[in-house]
Amino acid sequence: MFVQAGHFALCVLTARPPLETLEFTEQLAQDGMRYGVDVYIIIDDDKFNFSSLKVFSHIRLLNISRKECISHGYQYTTHVGVNHSNVSAWDKALFHFSVLNKNYPFIWFVEDDVFIPSIQSFVSLLQLYANDSDLVIQQNSINLNGNKTYWWWFEAVGKLVPPWSKAMVNVVGLSQRLLQAIAEEIKWRGRAPFHEFLFLTIAIKLNMTIVTPFELNTLTYRKEFAWEHVYRRPNNMWHPMKNSSQRSSFRQRYSFVSDSFINRHILFRLAEENLRRASIKYLTDLEMLHHDIENMTKVEKNLKNFLAKFEISKGLLSANNRRFMRQYFVNLAEQYRKEKNSDQAVLLAQELADHAYKLPEGK
Repeated sequence: MFVQAGHFALCVLTARPPLETLEFTEQLAQDGMRYGVDVYIIIDDDKFNFSSLKVFSHIRLLNISRKECISHGYQYTTHVGVNHSNVSAWDKALFHFSVLNKNYPFIWFVEDDVFIPSIQSFVSLLQLYANDSDLVIQQNSINLNGNKTYWWWFEAVGKLVPPWSKAMVNVVGLSQRLLQAIAEEIKWRGRAPFHEFLFLTIAIKLNMTIVTPFELNTLTYRKEFAWEHVYRRPNNMWHPMKNSSQRSSFRQRYSFVSDSFINRHILFRLAEENLRRASIKYLTDLEMLHHDIENMTKVEKNLKNFLAKFEISKGLLSANNRRFMRQYFVNLAEQYRKEKNSDQAVLLAQELADHAYKLPEGK
């Protein structure tokens, strides 16, 4: 993978970081040196003793006062309704990367109750989307007419002109271009609108590049996740997972299972290029079946099985190979469509394409 040194940043946002968060963030920071990723932690609590974190030598710690944030208008970013602090880690992070430190063209922000199964799952997202996107986000839910009767849309009234759009931002990637547009909005208003509609609404108005990858569709408001969910989709980010012991346990299990799986499964025994070739051969064999209508059920079943395997193994593929596989799946779907084969087979091939590499919204 080619990534210019110091080219990207990852910022973990936390109230008071648990040991598990610090240990995994330190691993990300050590590994990030290979990929040009600088890793930061920013903490809500102004009274937190930062000297206690000196042992984590690869993490860059951000200690920004609430007073400094407020003086520049960075407040209320996470404020909806009542009983919310006017300055959070989000305010501090946006202030740092859009005002104090503009050196990174793309920054990832991750809240500390997000479970990342492995370093590779983060690296895969970085490879695919950070070089040519303005906003990488969970979804793009549009409110065309400014309807304020549901969710927190009444908070947008008087702050942003419709159409509005929203998404969860537990994991989100923002370009410096978008951060500067956000900074202009905050400077003009003297405060920040709610971040869950701020990022998307500005990006849409300025016709920026927005991507909603499948790896982020397991960011939810309130849900319980079992080990089986993570096992089937190890390249995804998971929210909420607030129990640090559970996160640590799942990560250890994933490490053990993936090592074992690599040793016994043919796809994982192959080098990356051979993995791509083996995948294509598997699908080519399926193409031999689709001419026989009686075999279409078998083709659909095999495509579903392949999708399940691909979800596990795709993190081993480089960004270029993920893009190549997308085009291959698109071509396969088009072939099925032209030959008037099963609609389900067409949809499965299209789904494989999006799971390999998601195109920007509207592309």
